[in-house]
Amino acid sequence: MTYKQYVSTVSKYLYKKMPTINKNFIDFIYNKYSLYTKNNSTPFILAISGSVASGKTYLSNLIKNSLLETHVDLKISIVTSDSFLYPKAYLIENNIMNQKGFPISYNKNELFNFLKAVKSNKFPISIPIYSHELYDTLSTRDVLNKCDIIIFEGVINLQDIEYKNARILEFYDLKIFINASVDNLRKWYTDRFFDNVKKSEDNPNSRFAKYINLPKSCILKNCNELWEKVNYTNLVNFIEPSMKNADIVIYKNSSHEFEF
Repeated sequence: MTYKQYVSTVSKYLYKKMPTINKNFIDFIYNKYSLYTKNNSTPFILAISGSVASGKTYLSNLIKNSLLETHVDLKISIVTSDSFLYPKAYLIENNIMNQKGFPISYNKNELFNFLKAVKSNKFPISIPIYSHELYDTLSTRDVLNKCDIIIFEGVINLQDIEYKNARILEFYDLKIFINASVDNLRKWYTDRFFDNVKKSEDNPNSRFAKYINLPKSCILKNCNELWEKVNYTNLVNFIEPSMKNADIVIYKNSSHEFEF
């Protein structure tokens, strides 16, 4: 499953069971976009960040669908910074596979070229495709056409990263961070891990397929190790400190509700 397919799946789920979202929050985003368009002809970039399993894609779809309910002519695209991860082969070769999702694991040249192209109106833009099932960047690429709003979500997005005299934060017009308790994040990560293992029964190419025939205790052990060594470490050292760069911090509670 590519990221675009994953977004489509989340979007369909939202249409079936649309949770309540603060209308004032959606109005605020639209008003910020409207003010931006008075002096700019380039897309408005809304950056969303937060931990792995915090609901970044979920919130991105929620914002997109809520905006389109009342502003049907808007062209909104969702892009993930996962697309700019180095391929698995590169991470293995450079011995940084256990730092996937850390700043060192991103192709900053691709990432910054993408953001510069958006803010220069150089459309269409070629973007790498990331597959969550394969846990790798694909050799094929996607095309992003001109749109009004780009919702750019990912763990790295609000970190104050510099590359060739440019700062990633300078490209954004609104920055949102999803905050949640570590206990909830770990539970959601574990639930998603087991869900992906179950789904891999129909996809032998999935990176989760190797867990299918293992006892639940072994799967949980692997899941816990990945959380502790990679995702929790990334959260504490890189993701959580970037919360200070957000314009808005949203808290997600144990019921998956966003509190504003």
